[in-house]
Amino acid sequence: MMAGTSRKIVSFADSCTKPVAVSSFFDRDDDCTAMYEDHNVPVFDSPEKAANGMVCMLQHLRIQERKPWRPVTLPEPLKEAVELIGRSLSSGLMNLDEHDSKRFLGYYGIPVIEDTLVDSEGEIAGASRKIGFPLVVKASAPDILHKTGKGLIYLNQNSPEEASRSYRKIQEAAGRRVPVIMSRMVRGEREFAAGAVITAGFGPAVMFGLGGIFTEALGDAVFRPAPITADDGLEMIREIRARKLLGSFRGMPEVNIESLAGILHRLSIIPLLHPEVAAIDVNPVIIEGSEPKAVDALVIFNK
Repeated sequence: MMAGTSRKIVSFADSCTKPVAVSSFFDRDDDCTAMYEDHNVPVFDSPEKAANGMVCMLQHLRIQERKPWRPVTLPEPLKEAVELIGRSLSSGLMNLDEHDSKRFLGYYGIPVIEDTLVDSEGEIAGASRKIGFPLVVKASAPDILHKTGKGLIYLNQNSPEEASRSYRKIQEAAGRRVPVIMSRMVRGEREFAAGAVITAGFGPAVMFGLGGIFTEALGDAVFRPAPITADDGLEMIREIRARKLLGSFRGMPEVNIESLAGILHRLSIIPLLHPEVAAIDVNPVIIEGSEPKAVDALVIFNK
């Protein structure tokens, strides 16, 4: 009976498109073990060794499938980006506000959500009708780095009157007059985070992981030394534990990971083009349909 089972395993291994391994406590003196080895089915003397062998084969496959290394070609810094950083530094700022951060990233082709900067309540009605509903109203000032939970951001505004009330609440929460930005409400249930950082002794690196409230809660993120190519970005994206969210999931379409990889590539070159930049935080990147949209961003300068 054992011989019959062994013949079935050998036949299965010959027709299977994936590697097959066997764990057996018997050496080649056993007819079944000899049959496996004679038909190129590896035999390990413990389950742990068999599992480790399968892992090694998987790693070997991944190495074989990797695309050849290509150097990253850095473009020239864009004039608009250089001027924006120069004006900010000459004003004594240590970071860009959200409006200018997204404008800066937009210069380098990162798909940011376009917003409208509003300095008074009288501009709210006209801006909201131009943008359309529902929309978002957020405070935007260089010293306001985080807005969630502080009464500085209001989502799903469905009328000019509602947006005006939120504008007044933001002024009250800020304790002074602050500009606000208004933008369309981006719909999407999948949120990721991306960024770049320069660390002393290590240099520039790029990051990708889960976004929104899950960034710190789950810590599902990967890092690579910068700069990276778009191919490197694709490898990064597939390394997160929650990569299943990138495919078709609960009726949502597959994510355009080529676009996500392009974001990582562009983020990775910015600190090299602009040494004044110490960190870039793009969180969240919301997947709208299948396309990634950067809805919040922060650019921080070196001290």
